[in-house]
Amino acid sequence: MKIEVDGNLIPYSETSGVDIDIIPYLSKDSSGRVNRGTFHEIKITPDTLGRIAATVVSQIFVTSRGGGNY
Repeated sequence: MKIEVDGNLIPYSETSGVDIDIIPYLSKDSSGRVNRGTFHEIKITPDTLGRIAATVVSQIFVTSRGGGNY
């Protein structure tokens, strides 16, 4: 099976896996930070007939820029 994240091939050769870290393979800007405001693409391509079950967990951080009582 072949796993690509934003066009970067993950060196993975197992038939199953748990908690595969894709952060090092995400597209980054010139300062090395993950690109924001854009979609990221994860491609899982089998090399034979099979079933793929995948779950993607993402973390989102929100920073308040204004003042106020909420």
